[in-house]
Amino acid sequence: SRVTGTIMRVDNLKLRSQTNFVRHLLSAEAEKNPLIALDELDAIGRIVWARDGEGRPNIIQYADEMKGVELQSIWGDFGALSGNAPESSNYPTQKPEQLLERIISASSNENDIVLDAFAGSGTTLAVAEKLGRRWIGMDCGKLAIYTIQKRLLNLSSQIGSGKKDDRSVAERIEDLNSLTKKSAGLLLITEKAKKGELVVTDRFLDALHQVVSAAQNAGEFALICPEAKFQITEFDEDADGRRTVQKGLISYVFSMIEPKQKAEREQPLKAKTFTLFNAGVYDNKAILEMDWRHYRAFVMKLFEVRDDPHFIHGFPVDGYIGVDSALVWNYPGQKSLKLDENFVSSLHSVLGGKAGDRLYVIAPVVSFSFMMDEIRHGETIYTFLKVPISVLTRLIENKLDGAFKQPVSEAAVNEVIDSVGFDFISQPVVKWKCLRLKPEDSGLFGRGKKDYVIRLTDFRSDTLASSPDDFKPFETLSMVLVDYDFDGSVFDLDMVFWAEDLVAAELKRAGLQINGGFADRAAACKQLDISIPEEQATDRMMVIFMDKYGNEKKQVLCRKDFI
Repeated sequence: SRVTGTIMRVDNLKLRSQTNFVRHLLSAEAEKNPLIALDELDAIGRIVWARDGEGRPNIIQYADEMKGVELQSIWGDFGALSGNAPESSNYPTQKPEQLLERIISASSNENDIVLDAFAGSGTTLAVAEKLGRRWIGMDCGKLAIYTIQKRLLNLSSQIGSGKKDDRSVAERIEDLNSLTKKSAGLLLITEKAKKGELVVTDRFLDALHQVVSAAQNAGEFALICPEAKFQITEFDEDADGRRTVQKGLISYVFSMIEPKQKAEREQPLKAKTFTLFNAGVYDNKAILEMDWRHYRAFVMKLFEVRDDPHFIHGFPVDGYIGVDSALVWNYPGQKSLKLDENFVSSLHSVLGGKAGDRLYVIAPVVSFSFMMDEIRHGETIYTFLKVPISVLTRLIENKLDGAFKQPVSEAAVNEVIDSVGFDFISQPVVKWKCLRLKPEDSGLFGRGKKDYVIRLTDFRSDTLASSPDDFKPFETLSMVLVDYDFDGSVFDLDMVFWAEDLVAAELKRAGLQINGGFADRAAACKQLDISIPEEQATDRMMVIFMDKYGNEKKQVLCRKDFI
């Protein structure tokens, strides 16, 4: 509106009784009596006056009073995140931060808890941190966890890749439509004119008047320029805040080009303390080395045994699973003993056949000398929970994945969410050599350089359900993660080498064409090379070799390890 100047938009979805009245005051009819409209708007609290009485007043106008279409359920104002965007973490399914900013801002308040059950690249968590929210993130993928950890350790205050002011010159001229309708002529001076080259001074206006008056006898002539270039010493300012200079019968009207808004300067942002929990993944060796008290507590929680010690025919048992009794075998105190079928017969006799319909016996798989998961004696079914191999075996028998399988390629990064089950952490068997080799594609500027190459010669998983001999070389390799400058405390991911890419590169180098799945192609490789550029190598590089079950072998290497 010519009456009010700049509009301050305030989003509010509530209906207001003043809406129609405000629209009337802002209509073309109000232009006939601008001061009356201004007074009436001020009376209902819709005017924000400038400080110290200087400058133009601003009107408070709400979003539902504005022209245009309200934001719909399909948001088309966010573009796809490009791989070279400053906020990109090179995670395949990463979403733009501005999208999550809108969702989090609209659905939560500062200090609320935001939960993302499929955290992926960590966009939700990063934006929640920047907006002052607390957060919980969950993901089955190890790459996701390391990507999120890196992102939170390297936050900046800016949300997204920077909000640039892309408005054209025309969009930054407030009364352009009015000027073009009323003015007989118009002169536009843009910011592109360098400082000192073109300035609107009194002398400039005198020279311009000589040109304009030769073609225009009277009326209005518009000049548009940046504020910095306006240096007229004497001018009038009307009720609309327009600056004018009268020369004869010609009125020169000046309008300013609003400067582009500067993007928020990016500042480092230190995240508040956060903790990484691993749920459903256990260190097999550590569990088997527990004392009885800690081992019993772990097993009771693992199988959700209600801790309620009681006696059956004078024999002590530990608690209940549902309504059935459960016995935790004291493995720490009897590591050399094996549970065989004779043990089950003896247990049934000791219990006097009074164990009920079912009795659970919980022990590590290494304690059992038979394969069965259930044995019936009399009216009782003895069910054996083999920490936790019984769960895995059931899944495998049904041809389901028995662990959260990790992807072998970037394209398969989200397949992990379809896996079921859990497993103990068990380091894979890895053999490698550290070499200094010339880059295969060194180019003009790579002459004389030598990469730091980790040459894998064997990689096999070693799980509770299988031994390394059950796998072909590299069959279960998922990825290799590298932190080029490990600080000795926290792994800060720098590079991901996908097994699929490593295998493809080796087959190409060897000139082999192998048909079939990944396991067949991987087995045809005698070695896999992980190349670290010379300029990236440091004296403390953390390398994580990961199998498809999420098991890891971590190794710290320095430059002197490479020959």
